[in-house]
Amino acid sequence: MQELYQAINATFLSGGNVIIPTFSLERAQDLLFYLRQGVADNSIVRSTQIYLDSPMAISATEIFQRYPDMFAPDVTAMFHDNQDPFHLKNLHFVRDTAESMALNRITEGAIIMAGS
Repeated sequence: MQELYQAINATFLSGGNVIIPTFSLERAQDLLFYLRQGVADNSIVRSTQIYLDSPMAISATEIFQRYPDMFAPDVTAMFHDNQDPFHLKNLHFVRDTAESMALNRITEGAIIMAGS
């Protein structure tokens, strides 16, 4: 994960955005989980804007959130402590085409997780 965090920070330092291709199930949620950890331990800047640009991945994430007892015990414990492992302060769900196209105007400092 440190390699991912270093790549994100290096991209931001050079004035770019990080684009991460995602699938709707598991990869998107795994990335949200690890990005949340990176922000929590200051491996990633807290003010980083993160966009999940995939309606299906958004819906899948919402389903994952409804079943906290289906995860490994440590993740279930996070839910029970009111710590959603998929929630980040600066996370934006992008559901429609116009919002998705607007992401093209962000010039630097964002993580964009996108499906096809």
